[in-house]
Amino acid sequence: MHAVPTRRAMSGARFALFLTVAAWVAYFVEQVRRYLDHPFGARGTIEAVVYLLLVTLLTASATAYLLARLGYLQRVRDHRRAPRALIDAAFDESNPTLTVIVPSYREQPHVIRQTLLTAALQEFPSLRLVLLIDDPPNPQDPEAVRLLEQARALPEQIAALLEPPRRQFEVALDAFESTAAAGSPITAADIQRCASAYDDAAKWLRDLSSGEEVVDHVDAFLVHEVLNRLVADLAGVARALGKAVAADAEISAARIRRLYRRLVWIFRADLTSFERKRYASLSHEPNKAMNLNSYIGLMGGRYRLRNTPRALKRGYPAGGFIVGPSGVLHSNPELQARTVAGAIVF
Repeated sequence: MHAVPTRRAMSGARFALFLTVAAWVAYFVEQVRRYLDHPFGARGTIEAVVYLLLVTLLTASATAYLLARLGYLQRVRDHRRAPRALIDAAFDESNPTLTVIVPSYREQPHVIRQTLLTAALQEFPSLRLVLLIDDPPNPQDPEAVRLLEQARALPEQIAALLEPPRRQFEVALDAFESTAAAGSPITAADIQRCASAYDDAAKWLRDLSSGEEVVDHVDAFLVHEVLNRLVADLAGVARALGKAVAADAEISAARIRRLYRRLVWIFRADLTSFERKRYASLSHEPNKAMNLNSYIGLMGGRYRLRNTPRALKRGYPAGGFIVGPSGVLHSNPELQARTVAGAIVF
């Protein structure tokens, strides 16, 4: 987070904005005065007007930047980050679901992987990631076939990557829940086990980060801003819990439960993919908007597939049409669209 701006920084931003406008006004008045004292010819007048217009446009651009910067500094100054305890308490009362939609059209596999991995590691109670593959479903070019096959495999690969830590922390959460349900008091050993779980999570992410190849700024962003920042956060929690044990501090069962739950949420995500071009009843317009709208229009319902001779003749791999809503469970895993609280589109 940006440091809170000082009063000097705020005053400097206001003065820069005032100085820019004042300088333009002074220049404008001077040019008008010169013209009234010594009128130009037709050509000179046109040149003076064009030059004044260019200076005005440049000044307007600078003013817009300075105004936006001032607004940003004011927002940073007034922002108060919600305490972690308040966020945890809100999730105690409700567990909303969230769908992250990632549209893709012949993207390189490492780009899709980075996007899915970054989204999957976001902490949320019920997170669903959907890769919308917009590639032609029956490509003939070998390179297009390779990109399509790798894109289809990536959600499962990311899910398999996150499965070991997710299972580990789910088991740890279940074990703690059993202890808490029995009414046993929280001991130093319980706190230390939670600290060890956070150390394990930080180590797992650190190993993942060290194995990432950094070629460009996007790779560096994933490693330094996503993985390493999360490592630092989790390691900081582990150190704080260790200090609590050393100080013989008391931590409530509710707080330990929230800490375990956070680890589960970080590594738990439901990943899948969807290809609208496999179905005759969905739009095939060649643009990202229809790629998104085809899936968004299905969200919140349950559907079934209907094979039709016309669709089969036209070569649709899935057989044809999506029809619904229907109370019948859809057999195709690509159609497991479900009710969600909201959607983030990358």
